[in-house]
Amino acid sequence: MPKISQDCLAQVLSALERYKREVSTANLAGTTKSTYTLHADNFVRWLNDDFEPGGRNKR
Repeated sequence: MPKISQDCLAQVLSALERYKREVSTANLAGTTKSTYTLHADNFVRWLNDDFEPGGRNKR
């Protein structure tokens, strides 16, 4: 079950797409852009109850 309402999650997903577009055009190294978007994606996945920090380490 998501940690926030579906309406809020939809707003966050929309903001995430805007964030990704801004990061993609920023004057940053490719690896930095990847890091920025990876962590933002993971946070949104966590909000959607689709990501557990450190989850791979628990296996």
